Amino acid sequence: MRMTRAGSHPIESVMQWFEDGIEEGENGILVYPNMQTFREIYMQYAKDQLVAREEQEDDGDNKDNVYHYNSNRLKEQLLMPRIILIATFYDTVNTVKHNLSAVGVDVQSHIDDGSLLIVDAFNGYSPNIDGMKKLVASLSERAAREGRIGVSAIVNMGFFFLYDGHSEASELISYETSLPSRTDGGNVRGFSCYHLRDYKNLNDSQKKKLQGHGQKKLLKVTESAAAGALAFHS
Repeated sequence: MRMTRAGSHPIESVMQWFEDGIEEGENGILVYPNMQTFREIYMQYAKDQLVAREEQEDDGDNKDNVYHYNSNRLKEQLLMPRIILIATFYDTVNTVKHNLSAVGVDVQSHIDDGSLLIVDAFNGYSPNIDGMKKLVASLSERAAREGRIGVSAIVNMGFFFLYDGHSEASELISYETSLPSRTDGGNVRGFSCYHLRDYKNLNDSQKKKLQGHGQKKLLKVTESAAAGALAFHS
């Protein structure tokens, strides 16, 4: 059962965007309204990719069931699971582990088998701002070497808003624009995740540059203060 919020648009909309909106080799931008929503997103995605896949593989052991899968599903079953990278900033690594465990993800087991990596985003960008890109590149190479479906990198961009001033915004724009909107033949789905509070600190010109003047797909999840409902804008 997927997680939803009372009276809200279901998280399925975000999951569909993760799966269908962003293809292999693409980098997208997600703007989320609050930390609880961000937690629900990474918890559900990890559960779908890791726990649900295990259940599908168990069903696939039954030859009567395997023929019900379409060709893409069957192809994916021949590959090892995706590598899920969660780079957290406003939550600690231990908090992310706890949240994933709460929805049935065997965190340590998936860390041990290389399917899950949880890191502190601060350490990914400091002292080397390109540290995160190097990490994702190494995971991409490992996924290809191990015969995995690919890599999903869910990266919280809060680091770039840690200090006040225009220099950090310029550094953010420079970093984000260095990530291509699409890499042909790539096996990474990249999700740059922005807290709405941080995103609002950017002016319209910076937002356009951030998105590569519309080349990168953007999903903005906003919350109605009156109804507490989630709305989705792509």
